[in-house]
Amino acid sequence: MSLKPLAVILTSLLLLSSALPVLWLFSLSIKSRKDILSSRPDALFPEPTLDNYREVLTTDSGLQYLGNSLFIASLSTMLALALGVPAAYAIGRLRGKARPNLLLALLGTRMLPSVTVAIPLFLLFRSIGLLDSRISVIVMHSAINVSLVVWLVTGFVHEIPTSLEDSAKLDGETSLGVLINILLPLIAPGIAVAALFSFIFSWNEFFFTMLLSSTEQQTITARIPSLITQQGTKWGQVAAFGVLSILPVLFLAGFVKKYAALFINSRGSTQHDR
Repeated sequence: MSLKPLAVILTSLLLLSSALPVLWLFSLSIKSRKDILSSRPDALFPEPTLDNYREVLTTDSGLQYLGNSLFIASLSTMLALALGVPAAYAIGRLRGKARPNLLLALLGTRMLPSVTVAIPLFLLFRSIGLLDSRISVIVMHSAINVSLVVWLVTGFVHEIPTSLEDSAKLDGETSLGVLINILLPLIAPGIAVAALFSFIFSWNEFFFTMLLSSTEQQTITARIPSLITQQGTKWGQVAAFGVLSILPVLFLAGFVKKYAALFINSRGSTQHDR
């Protein structure tokens, strides 16, 4: 008996279970508050409305918070890559136990609970005048993401033979030139994946964004709790904010996946030709 039909069924069920929460969120975002709170069966499929999106983009300043999220996530990702890729190159070329020990030490920084450093960081940023600003959030997100970038990119660097670097140095390349001209094109898939994960973390991060930024500087994820009011939770606006926060990440994930797949395929064909 072939297991292929069973594998197709299980894969379809898994995809459906993953898509259902997103579909449910979207269905709430196009319902009126009356239909959301109604227990009538016909309220499951009401006439769709875009009032919730109109509300969050105008009255609730949704475009401002989307802009803050995009600005903070983009800059923190670029800063994490700028610091993490050279560090990954240096660690990837270490020999013996130094490389795994350093990677474990970096991993330990991500295991530290955020609450344990909340008060010191709050006092630090307040003392240097960066509290209630986007800069403090960017710095924190970058500091957290550097270890992730180093972890992901080090494996790609370690797979590149050192003979390529030696040949380039014999031709007069400096260490920086080797990193930029030789290694970066070869480890581009790893950098793309690291950038994707860093962007997603920064986009979804909530704790430090709430702690270090003012209302005007907050991201879209930090804005959602303000929709829980004394008059009740604005479920339609919450769902609309949720859909808007998902779309950029899905777009970026699709772009990076396509780029990485094409690059890996081209590398595979190149190595096969050799």
